[in-house]
Amino acid sequence: VKREQDLLADEHLIELRRLENLEHLPNDTEEDQWIHGYLTLCEEVTTATMSWLEGRNIRAWTRWTGYGEQSTRWFYKCMRARNSRNNMASVLDADGNELTD
Repeated sequence: VKREQDLLADEHLIELRRLENLEHLPNDTEEDQWIHGYLTLCEEVTTATMSWLEGRNIRAWTRWTGYGEQSTRWFYKCMRARNSRNNMASVLDADGNELTD
């Protein structure tokens, strides 16, 4: 589907360039058709470009979210390991008696 959209956008751009390079139009009807065709193609190219940009934005956001999740998991794992090392289940007083919470 993406490849088809790219090809369609390329065809629209080629047609826009062709319309821009026309030297003269014999009558008003042809000029009106030219203007209508030109504006329609401009709108289609704009829509295709916006769709493409939105897709790129979504893919980039997804990629960065994935990286964020990976780092969050890593930091959480480090925090758990440190907490387990620093955990004091009991303390001995001066007489050697075990004190607990």
